[in-house]
Amino acid sequence: MAVTGVGLDVDRQQQLRAVLTLLLCKHRVDCHDQAVANLSKIASRLDAFMDLMGPVIGVMLLAVGIETYRNGGSMGWPIAAAVLLVINFWVAWRRLTRRRKPASSP
Repeated sequence: MAVTGVGLDVDRQQQLRAVLTLLLCKHRVDCHDQAVANLSKIASRLDAFMDLMGPVIGVMLLAVGIETYRNGGSMGWPIAAAVLLVINFWVAWRRLTRRRKPASSP
């Protein structure tokens, strides 16, 4: 067998590609429509994850605002952080409940 630039013969490279394909792709997608649907599902889950990150960041900002106030800072920092936290909870609640409800058909 011929030796390639990385020191592996062609059969070994094909075997490695096959193993990597099996590891990285749990199932084979034969149709383009199925691939698009899978990407849509991934995007939907990522969007839901990002919706839940808003309240987490709001809680962290509130903790920093309270700590700043305790160290002699302005009362505006915890108030602003609390307002942002409430807005983030409201947005997350609204978007997640919209995802749970099936769209009504006319």
